[in-house]
Amino acid sequence: MSPKVVLLVEDYGRDADLALRAFARLSNPVEVHVAVDGVEAMSFLRREPPRFIEVPRPHLVLLDLHMPRKDGKTVLREVKGDPHLRAIPVVMFTGVASTAEVHELLDLHANACVVKPVSPVDYAAAIAEIALFWLETALPL
Repeated sequence: MSPKVVLLVEDYGRDADLALRAFARLSNPVEVHVAVDGVEAMSFLRREPPRFIEVPRPHLVLLDLHMPRKDGKTVLREVKGDPHLRAIPVVMFTGVASTAEVHELLDLHANACVVKPVSPVDYAAAIAEIALFWLETALPL
């Protein structure tokens, strides 16, 4: 079985490292690609040459909300507005989100919004739950 592909869009190195370690501990293989901001994420998703021309289409995008250059809300808007990308599930994974912000993200067609747990153990558990649902339980694209 070929691994599922995840695009992790995270500008904070500690959170990216925690997520990568959590994905590595999953029972089924997951190929994780990391983008450090929204500009790089969109280049990856659009397979822009030369760096991203051969990258796989992700089965899931795990997207931080607050990032430099292009924030998660803008990336979400672009992904869901693109007929070639809109079917990819996008889970907003953020440190802080108000109720109004969550409603706005859902209105922009985020598939889910999750607040990042502070504890590394809880963080790993959240990644495992997200992966289990979106990569194994939900119907594939």
